[in-house]
Amino acid sequence: AWGVNFAALEDGASNYISVRAADRAGNTATANDVLRILKNTVGPTVAITSPAGAYVSTITAFAGTAAEMNEQSPPAYAEISLQDLTDPASWYYDGAAFAAGAETWLQAVGQASWSFDASTVPFSPAAQYKVRARARDINGLETPAPYPAVSFRFSQTAPTVSLSTPIGGSTVSVFGEISGTAADAGGAGLLETEIYVKRISDSKWWNSQAGDWGETMVASATAASALWTFAPGPLLRGSLVHNQQYFVTVRVKDAASPANYSAFAVPGATFTCVDSLNPQAVTQFTASTGSL
Repeated sequence: AWGVNFAALEDGASNYISVRAADRAGNTATANDVLRILKNTVGPTVAITSPAGAYVSTITAFAGTAAEMNEQSPPAYAEISLQDLTDPASWYYDGAAFAAGAETWLQAVGQASWSFDASTVPFSPAAQYKVRARARDINGLETPAPYPAVSFRFSQTAPTVSLSTPIGGSTVSVFGEISGTAADAGGAGLLETEIYVKRISDSKWWNSQAGDWGETMVASATAASALWTFAPGPLLRGSLVHNQQYFVTVRVKDAASPANYSAFAVPGATFTCVDSLNPQAVTQFTASTGSL
């Protein structure tokens, strides 16, 4: 009699068994792949895809994936648990409120791709939460611990931004800098400052991608920080006309998902371009040949 060491087989995979027999005279016979053993002792692997960041401004659903261990064990359903980490008691969500003292598992919708409707969950501003996920396959096998988890905090406070340069009502001969300050009290951190420049004479906005003025507002972006600076490019500087007025405004966004934005056009400055520089002197002149 002979047997197969089940513990030595690879889990979650097809194991093909070949057999060879030998007699006392040394003669052998081999049969290849006479058995296929599909070993599966654990449930599906699970991943959480939403929320994806440490800070969120709003969340309407938790989402993720569940992968089968083999073709005979597809996921049947996924579950999530949700814990309030801000509350000293660390209550769990029971489907209606954060009132459960023990971890409570709630079934999601879907199998390989799953989601859980979070639109009615009573989240609190600035609070921190942890979501965990697990799944079961059609054979009742569960995702092995430790379960994947994502911690996130609500950040719903809009960042603020101010404009220091140019100064409103000023005349500018060299448009070399747009600068200001920014702050984020929500905790997510500053991500990007968006700069907009408008030509007052026809209300057209500078499009840094096209390198020209147009009807559509297109931002020029720079990394946001407590003290931020943006250097206008040569195309924008070269398009400014003497004795014409221009309006500069900025807004800033934070790193929450989706991002929180400061109010648009709250900081702004109108300046007048004054071209006070004479053309450079001609340093090389070559006469052309031919008749006039």
